[in-house]
Amino acid sequence: MRKDHNLIMTILTKGAGDTHYRSNRNFLKLPEGKHFGMVRAVAVDSRQRVFVGHRDLVYHDLPPVAVFDQDGKFLGGWGEGFFKGLHQVVITPDDIVFVVDNDRHQIYKFTTEGELLMTIGDGFPRLNAPFNFPADVAVSVNGDIYVADGDANTCIHKFSKNGEHLLSWGTAGKGRGQLTTPHSITVDRQERVYVGDRDTGRILVFDKTGKYITEWTDVLWRPTSVFIDLEQVLIVSDLNCHIHMYDLQGNVLGRGHCAGPMHSICGDDKGNLYIVMVEGFPYIEKWERVVT
Repeated sequence: MRKDHNLIMTILTKGAGDTHYRSNRNFLKLPEGKHFGMVRAVAVDSRQRVFVGHRDLVYHDLPPVAVFDQDGKFLGGWGEGFFKGLHQVVITPDDIVFVVDNDRHQIYKFTTEGELLMTIGDGFPRLNAPFNFPADVAVSVNGDIYVADGDANTCIHKFSKNGEHLLSWGTAGKGRGQLTTPHSITVDRQERVYVGDRDTGRILVFDKTGKYITEWTDVLWRPTSVFIDLEQVLIVSDLNCHIHMYDLQGNVLGRGHCAGPMHSICGDDKGNLYIVMVEGFPYIEKWERVVT
């Protein structure tokens, strides 16, 4: 008997009603004989193309940034021979692609076709300065660039849209405003900065100058990725197989359960979610939003 791996999941979200998703675990259609390495990142551009970042390549038969259409058809990709430790991919509303390479201690800015536009960082690790195995990047509405430098440092760095280092903040610890492993970062329309501090299970909120505002502890367990959707809902993935949804004041709007621990999560213009599993096949799930 054929097993149906597409499940209906429900999350109570965004106030009054239930928002439903259909989990599509067979969404990506790889060319025959092609394989991923270790998938670490997923992002969607304005054309609803899905960019999958993977590393530690064994077969070398898919580009490190592999591109698919919204139905999962493979379109191509780029980055062969360029990256050492691809960790995160973020695409801005104007289709600029930022890639975090934590083994090279650098942040790269590309076009969606893979043309390199800018490099931030000199490639050497720096203690409490840019960078020491950076983890994630976010871009504000005015183009400022924020980097969560959290795999060896405990810092947030802010750069201008031209890559000029403006400021850094963050001290090591578990206290209010302190950081241990800032693994994920996003910025809202008011340029409030939301940081997922993985190993203390917190979301910390700062203003654009690095001033501490508040933090959410809730029941998070090792948050791995944060992003703000078009409805201004903060969505968080964690290593306990949970997806959490909050308004921007930290009120819980909903939760759901995923098939495994997650490393990256993003959404498209239709409200669908794309989720990267830390381990196991098929690495990427698409949660298709169901209109009821």
